[in-house]
Amino acid sequence: MTASYRILISKLDEFIRKYYKNQLVRGALYALSLGLSLYITIVIAEYYGDFSITFRTILFYSFSAGILFILGRYIAIPAFKLYRIGDVLSYEDAAQIIGKHFTEVQDKLVNILQLNKQLPDGGTLALVEASIEQKIKEIKPIPFPVAIDISRNRKYVPYVAAPLFLILLLWLVVPSLLRQGTKQMFKYNTYFPKMAPFDFVIENNDLKAIQQKDFTLKLKVKGNQLPQDVFIQYDGSTFKMDKGDNTSFEYTFRNVQHNETFVFQAAGYDSKEYTLTALPEPQLVNFDITLHYPKYIGKKDETLRNTGDLSIPQGTMVQWNFNTHNADKLQLRFADSAMALSPSAKDSYSFSRKFMQSGNYSISASNQYFINHDSVKYAVQVIPDLYPSIQVEQKQDSTSSKQLYFNGSIKDDYGFTRLVFTYRVYNSDDSSSHAGTIHKTELAISKNQLQQPFYFYWNMDTLSLAPGQQMEYYFEVWDNDGVNGPKSTKTNPMFFKVPSMDEIVKNTEDNNSHVQNEISKTVEQANILQSEMEQERADLFNKQEMNWTDRKKNGQPVATTARLAEKGG
Repeated sequence: MTASYRILISKLDEFIRKYYKNQLVRGALYALSLGLSLYITIVIAEYYGDFSITFRTILFYSFSAGILFILGRYIAIPAFKLYRIGDVLSYEDAAQIIGKHFTEVQDKLVNILQLNKQLPDGGTLALVEASIEQKIKEIKPIPFPVAIDISRNRKYVPYVAAPLFLILLLWLVVPSLLRQGTKQMFKYNTYFPKMAPFDFVIENNDLKAIQQKDFTLKLKVKGNQLPQDVFIQYDGSTFKMDKGDNTSFEYTFRNVQHNETFVFQAAGYDSKEYTLTALPEPQLVNFDITLHYPKYIGKKDETLRNTGDLSIPQGTMVQWNFNTHNADKLQLRFADSAMALSPSAKDSYSFSRKFMQSGNYSISASNQYFINHDSVKYAVQVIPDLYPSIQVEQKQDSTSSKQLYFNGSIKDDYGFTRLVFTYRVYNSDDSSSHAGTIHKTELAISKNQLQQPFYFYWNMDTLSLAPGQQMEYYFEVWDNDGVNGPKSTKTNPMFFKVPSMDEIVKNTEDNNSHVQNEISKTVEQANILQSEMEQERADLFNKQEMNWTDRKKNGQPVATTARLAEKGG
């Protein structure tokens, strides 16, 4: 193959590419014109025609098939051939087309291609090659691609502009036609009723009802012509809506169990379909509470059912077991914290907490539709372990002030751990609470008996107390609080003091002085009595006979003398 022939083939290839580019441009214009025209036709038909779903389905798939055919025929095929995919234009066919445009080269170009086929593979025929070269030189100046004028496709532009202009006009004048017609075309399997001279306007914020509860649907009718009555149709039945005023209507769905699809009907017109969605309500079906009491109180654990308010001893471990329905999680909120529980099994939740003080708590269930729905509040009263109480009475022995008898009683709400008698001996000149040595004596008690008496005898003679020493003593009892630790209660402290030597001497002197004073008084009274007796004897001597009064006076000195003798003794 000579260089001149290769140049010729290259020019033919360029012509073939331009040929298919031209077909692609023209096909695009055809596709736009036909596609837009088909779109407008179907949209207008959908808007004004009250077609059944079956017929609208046929329209949609016919439109889809038409668009696919137009794109394939006028866009895809030229594009594939432009890139030499599939059967493309041969050089001979290209020569025929070029010959129709340049008549002077038609026979020469075809002869060149035919002569080239006569050349043997790998061989040469000088006369044939010379003839080819001669013909190539004759047609070489002619530009083959000029035979294709892409600009001539401008004549097809009006076919595209016309439907575009119509679409723009409709958008400006009747925008609802394009919107509604397009919507109905693509939602071919949805029923669209014919357009009413009024609008059905739902006033509810949303069409979501809580499952197993009532839902009141509120409707307002707007337009120049208003219907007298409005009906609602669902589940194959039609119901008349309650009328408020000329434009307001209501209807209550009772005990909504599932989604309901409904339409409004008025004056022979139907609304579009609406759906009332039944949202599953998270519910706390029931719950059990197991009370694990502190072991030290000796009370058996118990389980309560559906009882949220509690009155429990301090330190009780409370375990909840909840059963729910349609709940994704459960929340317990306390005064100091909030717990979001995940299910331990299907519709089951568990939680435990030890209570040390009173407080409130709330329970609420949640799912993807409702958060903390229908919160329920309860109260927990915590009963603290009380301090033990103790009472004691002290008595001295009649023969010795150092022998003491104690009679007492102790009381607690759950029991005791110990009862102790404590005393402390210290010198009177050092009365601080840390002075002296503390001694303790354990008393036997019944630890599980909540109220009991106790007795204690104490002989202080065994302590060999020295003069001037002082002693403090008291009783102390501890309860069996297993949560906070045993708590104790003391009796009021009691005291005993041994007199010092100076106090003993002073007391002795005071006693002697008192005795001397008493003796002096007795002697004085004796002297007075002696004088009275002598006077009475003289008076009686002068009387011859004594009466009853005289005899009584005569007995008084004798009694007085006896009293004086007793004092003197």
